[in-house]
Amino acid sequence: MLFSTAATEYMDDKGKRLRATTLEGYASAIRCHLMPQWGWLEIETITFEQVQDWVDSFDMPGAAEKAYKTFSQIYRWVLRRHQLLTVGAVTVPSLWLDTTPIWVRWDTEC
Repeated sequence: MLFSTAATEYMDDKGKRLRATTLEGYASAIRCHLMPQWGWLEIETITFEQVQDWVDSFDMPGAAEKAYKTFSQIYRWVLRRHQLLTVGAVTVPSLWLDTTPIWVRWDTEC
């Protein structure tokens, strides 16, 4: 999934729950910092080292913090929303790897 697609889906989803001022803050970070750097990349190909280099390249710590927070929120949202799990450099649906048994307790009383 392209990062630009993920950002659009994230904003559409969050637009239902967050205040307009919060959404504008996210939109600003996406427009000014995230899309120029990540918009054209598949989110699964973005590495820790790339993100660290990007954060280190900011001249203003406040901008770096805001941009990283927004990036992190989108990245985590995509992993949860699409049930993905990153293993090494490969991202796969987490259900493929989940071998944990599911225990169900059956109570006799409801």
